[in-house]
Amino acid sequence: MANAEQTVPTKGPSRMKRRVIILGSVLVAVAVVWSVFWFIAAAYAERAFLKAVDDGVRQGVALDCVNRRVEGYPFRIELHCGDGTSVTMPEGTVTLSSLMAVALIYNPRHVIAEFGSPAVITEANIPETRVEWSLARASVVLDGAMVDRFALSIREPQVASFGMTPVAAQLAELPLRTNADSADAVDAALRLDGVDAVPGQPPVDVQAIAVLHQAHALFAAAQGGPAMLLAAMGDGVPVELSRLSLAAGDAAVSAAGDIRVRPDGALDGAVNVAVTTGEGRLPYLDGVLSPKEADTLRNILQAVLNFGQQTEIDGKPARAFPLAIAAGRVSAGLFPIGRIPPIPLAALLGG
Repeated sequence: MANAEQTVPTKGPSRMKRRVIILGSVLVAVAVVWSVFWFIAAAYAERAFLKAVDDGVRQGVALDCVNRRVEGYPFRIELHCGDGTSVTMPEGTVTLSSLMAVALIYNPRHVIAEFGSPAVITEANIPETRVEWSLARASVVLDGAMVDRFALSIREPQVASFGMTPVAAQLAELPLRTNADSADAVDAALRLDGVDAVPGQPPVDVQAIAVLHQAHALFAAAQGGPAMLLAAMGDGVPVELSRLSLAAGDAAVSAAGDIRVRPDGALDGAVNVAVTTGEGRLPYLDGVLSPKEADTLRNILQAVLNFGQQTEIDGKPARAFPLAIAAGRVSAGLFPIGRIPPIPLAALLGG
């Protein structure tokens, strides 16, 4: 008698299983392709780094990246430099405890760097300087071969040089970006919070906002060395000073105007200055002058301020007056005030 139950033939893999197999194969293929792409990009980044080092050497700047390695797979490219990494320039050497530069694999033109504390600065003509911080980062956004945006942020920096009182701050920031109205100008800002420079005196807050013209032309000229850069300055570099303020305790000074930095480092221009003395006890004078000299200077300053126009600085009553600057000499109308020392451009540029 035949068996009533018929044997059901074995079916092949279901559609769902086939889809899973296909999807898994696609993912493996993507992972392989992405891995190959990452290693190619990492190799390219390392070659670009070495080219930048070679270009820097031709400009007199040498970077020694100790124990260089590339990491960050799968989505980042990280360049690591170990303890003892140094940047050598004609005027001195900066040695770091570490350096890490990071770029996302899908946005390689945005690079973020983090610097390990401390940094030691050595220069033949000055004592060794040690800089420490809790966190130091820089961000660079490239537009072609040019830098479109740059930002440096240092938390709790402290600078100590042999034989000098350490200078500390809560925060230091320097953002730069290409000006929206002029491709050859750069918007620059500087912020220093809580600068503790003199023991027993209130900390100083500094803010500066300005537009630096001819910036990209100067950058291009700098590739040829300090002499070419100074020559490219012509009769001077225009600077639109939107705000420069210093505040310590109840006292504050604020300035705005147009100035020009001449090739010899001297300043020309005109600025409007506002001053508030708070309770009249200007800080820091007692730290550098005798009590009698400090009181005399306070009285003279107060007499000068009485002729200024009434205004405000951050909501505090202040006095404002215009100042003219010619080759560093500052005057209020026909009355000379003093002289601003020239910026030592040649020394700063190693020329």
